[in-house]
Amino acid sequence: MVVLVYNEVSGQMEKYKRDCHENMPYTTDGVLTVDSFRAKSNTRLLWSTKRFLESVNESFHHLNVPFEVEHGFSRVWERFENEHFAHKLGTAIAGGENLNSRRKQQLLKELEMQEDYTYLQDFDHAPSIIHFHQSFDPVSDLIVFQKVQRGSVGVSVCALQDALWFLGYEISSINGIFDAQLERELRSFQRSSGLDVDGISGNQTWTYLMQILDPEEIRYKV
Repeated sequence: MVVLVYNEVSGQMEKYKRDCHENMPYTTDGVLTVDSFRAKSNTRLLWSTKRFLESVNESFHHLNVPFEVEHGFSRVWERFENEHFAHKLGTAIAGGENLNSRRKQQLLKELEMQEDYTYLQDFDHAPSIIHFHQSFDPVSDLIVFQKVQRGSVGVSVCALQDALWFLGYEISSINGIFDAQLERELRSFQRSSGLDVDGISGNQTWTYLMQILDPEEIRYKV
């Protein structure tokens, strides 16, 4: 399994090779294995961020009981019921059905105290499962991806590369680095879709991409 991790400190994408039973990078003692994070996806390629993985590691260690992940990572073109876009960034986890009510409350309190998550699902709204995620400078309330352009690095670039690759554009690798090839293919997509041809994936481009790849989710969130 290949795991890409965006390191916010260095501004670089890190690449790891991990077996399914091994820890995700920046996590320890089996709190989040590769297979657990992959959850329902069949992919052999995952991505996330150092910040998110370190936050999850801290939260789960303080709880000190296994957290069963119901939904973790997904590729941009994979669709699962009641999925949030942040799963496509690799910065979202939902689960905890194995925990009793008291343990769930403890974990939610721990997550809130960290103040490190963009979204934390209210326990009263969905008592059977806990969902939380991180995102960085989203282009809108609807779309959690960042605006990315030539020179950008990170998981939003991975998502863009993944989307265009799935749609048949010439993407030689998914590496989280916005290079000349990605700009060329993005402009081609924008031109064929009747969008502004600026080589930048902002709100207009992201929204149109998600309407193509996940129309039910767009309708649900709107």
